[in-house]
Amino acid sequence: LKQSGEIMYIQVYLTDHVKKRMSERNIHLFTVIAALDCGQTIKKLKDGVKVVAITDRTIKQVIARGVYDPFVFRLGTHVVYSTEKVDEFVIITTYEDHDYKKRLYSLTQKACTPQENK
Repeated sequence: LKQSGEIMYIQVYLTDHVKKRMSERNIHLFTVIAALDCGQTIKKLKDGVKVVAITDRTIKQVIARGVYDPFVFRLGTHVVYSTEKVDEFVIITTYEDHDYKKRLYSLTQKACTPQENK
């Protein structure tokens, strides 16, 4: 993603299908954009289509970078997209992997729990 200082410039296009799926699955646009920025590429399909996922590693990196609020990340969210140009993303669909949802995730709780001052 192209960055100028702290500002990120990208074009994100949503198909009618993905708008419907995001609404049905309660997946927010900010989560999709964060997945594009920080998500782990888990599949590369033909014609330049890629699948990125929000994984444990993704959330650890986000916490370390301090760029996003870790609570916007939903572990197991997958985004399927293609790129027409370098900074242009066409989101095809998004879904959640239920195997990820079943796993306990305490990293965010540990990172966001106030620490005692000693």
